Amino acid sequence: MSADNNPVSIKKCIRLLFQDKEQQNFLSLRSLILNGLTNENVRQLLDCCQQHECLPNLQCLAILNSAGYTCFNLSYLFILCKQLPNLLHLNLNCLQLALHTYVRSPYPLKCKIKFHLIIENDYSDFRHFELLLKNMPNLYYLNIDGSSGVRFNFYRYPWNHFFYSQRWQNLLSQLTKLKQISIDITTKFCDKSNNNSNNGETLIKNINDTILPSFNNNEFFKNLHFSIELHTYHPIGFWDTRDAELMKLLDITRADQYKYYHSVRISCNYNC
Repeated sequence: MSADNNPVSIKKCIRLLFQDKEQQNFLSLRSLILNGLTNENVRQLLDCCQQHECLPNLQCLAILNSAGYTCFNLSYLFILCKQLPNLLHLNLNCLQLALHTYVRSPYPLKCKIKFHLIIENDYSDFRHFELLLKNMPNLYYLNIDGSSGVRFNFYRYPWNHFFYSQRWQNLLSQLTKLKQISIDITTKFCDKSNNNSNNGETLIKNINDTILPSFNNNEFFKNLHFSIELHTYHPIGFWDTRDAELMKLLDITRADQYKYYHSVRISCNYNC
């Protein structure tokens, strides 16, 4: 956004910052909205800030991603904010956490933060998410959207997926300024009733006996209105596969002729 509040392209905005670095209109800029920021854009903006101190008085920064694609590596977020000494408010909307968005060498952001995070990558790692939020001590609004279905590896590295209650509790306990939390994360998986049936049964048993109770029977999560559910269905009509007559009618008589599909959903809607 330009100094006169009219929207301009990010490239033009950066070019204006370089060309007009001596003018008071950018030196006195208090608010800036960036929509669809890319890695190339943010590197150019960083160069401009580092070389010319072109936004020394910026107080409010909004980084939006309405186009629905990954904006930029989240590590750049901390580098950029470090160049804005007077930043008070940061609004991050629809940014994605994916496998390649590692967060390296962050430092605590002192500004107030409103954060809408999208998790879409099949192998998103809780460690990256955890590192990101631990360096946002003044985070007051958190919206996490993984409702489209994310694949997590429950067999290997169970402590790195988003359904490990102790890590959630440790993280949220540190975010003492949070006033509103909205979470919707779903993971989907299937198991064939064949040679892998033992693994599938073990996983389902672990989810029912350990993962679900660790959230649903924990007062900490009850107070935050957390809930977690497991659903099992069959791909043909989503019927209950325990219905023996229907299975017989459709000639589903052998265990290796079908798969069970499962989904685990964690949700939270909390206002302080």
